[in-house]
Amino acid sequence: MIECGSHLPRSRANDATNNGRPRQSSLSDDLPVGRVGLQQKNLRAGSIAGSALHTIGYQGLNLEQFLAALHAHEIETVVDVRELPLSRKRGFSKKALAAHLNLSGVRYIHVPALGCPRAIRYQYRADGDWRRYEAAFLEYLDTQGGALATLAATACKSKSALLCFEADANYCHRRIVADAVARLTDMPVVHIPHPSAVVA
Repeated sequence: MIECGSHLPRSRANDATNNGRPRQSSLSDDLPVGRVGLQQKNLRAGSIAGSALHTIGYQGLNLEQFLAALHAHEIETVVDVRELPLSRKRGFSKKALAAHLNLSGVRYIHVPALGCPRAIRYQYRADGDWRRYEAAFLEYLDTQGGALATLAATACKSKSALLCFEADANYCHRRIVADAVARLTDMPVVHIPHPSAVVA
């Protein structure tokens, strides 16, 4: 198990800039030198920078609503787990989203290794069988231990939210990724609710 400790430095939003331009960070930035085997270490917990791992889907949201939801939950880092970070919705393709997040003081990271492979997505579109989808994605995720470990390190350093499209996390692969990280870190998972699901 990876346990978050106070020895891990907290991320800063302006680390994600490069001469005033948005810097699209890599998860590898969050692994200290010599910590490639992090997923195999069992460290005692200290203070946890990101006390919970969040997830968010942008379906049905405009950019302003999306940013407001992030700020309401004090998210510092958005980890995009779409395999292909493209969208017909204004502002949600990779470059545009990274720029908007940077201007809002939020770091952006894209992790294609934690996206759902095309073959699994297309099978789900064809048969609508969620159990089959989940089983296939879990099998794939078992091969991505390095990416999961580095994501766990990121979540320990910075309050992070996994990003994908679907509003309902129960039917999105981001929930499966978040649950895998939770098993590594013992961090709770919070799915940021869609505004339409919030009762005043």
